[in-house]
Amino acid sequence: FISNHAGSGAGVSVYHAVVKNSLFEDNIAKGTNPFFGGGALLVVSDANIQNSRFIRNSAPIGGGVQLIFYPPEGVTGGSRIINNLWIDNDAVLGNGSAVAIGLDVDPLPGSYVEFTHNTVTRHARNTGSGVYAARSSVDVYNNIIERHRIGVHTTKSTALMDDNLFFDNVSNFVGVEAGPNDLTGDPKFVDAANHDYHLQPGSPAQDSGMDAGIAVDFDG
Repeated sequence: FISNHAGSGAGVSVYHAVVKNSLFEDNIAKGTNPFFGGGALLVVSDANIQNSRFIRNSAPIGGGVQLIFYPPEGVTGGSRIINNLWIDNDAVLGNGSAVAIGLDVDPLPGSYVEFTHNTVTRHARNTGSGVYAARSSVDVYNNIIERHRIGVHTTKSTALMDDNLFFDNVSNFVGVEAGPNDLTGDPKFVDAANHDYHLQPGSPAQDSGMDAGIAVDFDG
């Protein structure tokens, strides 16, 4: 899904989603509604997003992906966002450059989301948050999040954090406490300029996370 433009959900707009082994690049959601975005992907209800790349997508909120949980009876279970690469995505209004989960708006409810084993990165720091959650329950484990104004920002949400690595954010957390094994330090990517986000020897992210059942990164 490359270089698509729309008001929201420029790459894909869908009710329930299973997305695996996909590329979303240079998609732009340029609507004027501040509550709807999803530069690459807008999902109304739950989603399973794995082994995919989101590169330079943009929207007012949720530059990469926006999840909206409505109507309540349509949300069949939790969402999983696992083992993905997020590069230079942008939320123009600041919330969720990579992912925006839920909305702080009545009567829209939240839901449960597992955000695990993702790399959320930028080549230059932006003014928004990497991951944003509103009125939701979020588990944020085993991720690398760097170069945002806020790494993880939650409002009216329950969030559990652990085994994440943060680097070069103005603030790693707003609205949530750090996990007992969260770290701050340079992840030492092999060649970020050319999108090689494997880890060099000596990276603080090596052998430091919990066992999430993922043997290798999606690209090996």
